[in-house]
This record gives sequence, C-alpha cells and structure tokens, in this order.
Amino acid sequence: MRVRTMAIEGAKREEGDRFDPGLHERVISSCGVALAEKIDPASALGGEILESVLPARSTGDRVALRQRLETFTDARVERYWVLLGILNGRPPHPSMVPQYQWLIDALRARES
Repeated sequence: MRVRTMAIEGAKREEGDRFDPGLHERVISSCGVALAEKIDPASALGGEILESVLPARSTGDRVALRQRLETFTDARVERYWVLLGILNGRPPHPSMVPQYQWLIDALRARES
C-alpha cells in the first residue's frame, strides 16, 4: 500500500516541481553527522544544521517539503527496494531513511 501511495504522489509532481539537486547530498552528509553526534533535531544546533541543509526557505516551503519527505521516507519501502535489487544482482546500499527522518524531525520541530 505504501509503495502505491508513493507512486501516485510521485506521478502528481509537475515538471517544475523538483527538489534542489544538491539537497540529497546535503541531507546525507549533514544529517548523517547530526545523527552520529546524537544532535537533537529540535535543538539550537539542530536548527543550524537545518539552515545549512535548507538555506533561505519560507515556512510554507518547509512545511510542503516536510510533507513530501514524510510521504517518501519509509524504512520498509527502502528495504523492499534493497531486497529487490539483491534479487536482481545489485549490491545493497546503506540506508538513507535515518538521515531523512532527522531532517523531517528538524522541520517539524520548527513548525508552530
């Protein structure tokens, strides 16, 4: 069911509705460091990391991004794709869900 929801939501995206091309790399590196150092996403330092990942975004843009990330961030679906890749002879990749979940938590902590 979750994969279906992701496919439907992904199909709704308009051509101009694309993420910042460097966002993925910033999430993996910066949020990965935050996780490794056990930085609370709601802390002041968490806010600084969020600003480095998503500079100069309006509150509305951040809410929309958080909602989109929540739709597409699911450890079970990630595991499904890893297993499917293994069955098709591709090596598994490290999980990216924890970094994206940290970002989602940081965004949510600043909504009010």
